[in-house]
Amino acid sequence: MIKITRKRRFAGRMTLLFLILNISVIFLFHKATGSAVSSSEGESYGGESYGLAASLMNKPSALPVQKSIVGDRLGEPVYQGKKNPNETNGAASTSDPASTSGPQSTPAAGPVSTSNPGSASGPEPRTSADPGNASGTIPAVEASTQQLQATLDGIYHQEGEKTAYLTFDDGPTPSQTTPVLDILKAEGIKATFFSIGSNAERYPEMIKREYAEGHGIGSHSYSHEFRQIYSDPKIYMAEVVRCEQILKSILGQDKEFKLTRFPGGSFGKTLAPYREAANHAGYVYVDWNSLNGDAETRKPRSAKQLIARLEDTVHHQNGLVVLMHDAPGKQSTVKALPEIIHYLKSKNYRFERIPGSRSNSLAP
Repeated sequence: MIKITRKRRFAGRMTLLFLILNISVIFLFHKATGSAVSSSEGESYGGESYGLAASLMNKPSALPVQKSIVGDRLGEPVYQGKKNPNETNGAASTSDPASTSGPQSTPAAGPVSTSNPGSASGPEPRTSADPGNASGTIPAVEASTQQLQATLDGIYHQEGEKTAYLTFDDGPTPSQTTPVLDILKAEGIKATFFSIGSNAERYPEMIKREYAEGHGIGSHSYSHEFRQIYSDPKIYMAEVVRCEQILKSILGQDKEFKLTRFPGGSFGKTLAPYREAANHAGYVYVDWNSLNGDAETRKPRSAKQLIARLEDTVHHQNGLVVLMHDAPGKQSTVKALPEIIHYLKSKNYRFERIPGSRSNSLAP
């Protein structure tokens, strides 16, 4: 009887030890891969969760094909599962904007051009002619959209003067957007803000200030909930339209806000129907080819790390579209911004808004 009891105790202890070891292994695995997994929603973070894309972004020669690799190698659709591997932080939350658990931003491994990933010469012509038009000609409004989209597709390969387009996703949030605007004003620089509709609805004064100070404004969906917006192109477009309506209600019905940025980026074959739906509805979109990495990891990076990350993604491009975030918890982005601006100035970049961010035209 005593021997049986001892055996049972021994077996019980071994079982407990086995469970503890398993839990430890799982914990260590998640800790080690945390930077490659997205954080709470919004954009998937973790190495922008797109470790492959992030590494490719450091190789200029790989940029023309990066989009197709991101779409094909990371899986289709890239937004299935917990997060979109191309973005880093999550959608903006309606909670206290000063909370670090709030929305996270958008990033992601920096893209590349939104044009045909296999072509270095630029985007393929868009020929979605009006199905009711027997001649096959493109309606004026659609031709205008195509012209602006072609300009945005080629922004990463533009010739001439070096231009940096600073962009901020997932705002507005008073705790981060206010100091960002203060810095831009002090530096005399115009940037472009891609706002989440629910945040704009909550902080209309922030939107008014952005516009009054000459910055560009674009939509970034209403909810920034990946599983919802990427369940169907119609649902995504409903969110884009809703976001634009909110912006118009704040700034005036005579304004146009046809520039949008896909949460997580517009990369990959899976999102082709979404890109087409956006253009068909008269909207244009833009991604990025540089970033400070403020949404790549769960653990916030220091300002010094963000500056170094930004420098790693600058390869003498004439057109530099920089992805950053003004979402809650992005204090390091605010701290790093002045030095990022000074670094780009030292590389002879001038600063502009994204074309189409003040009106649906080629004017910046």
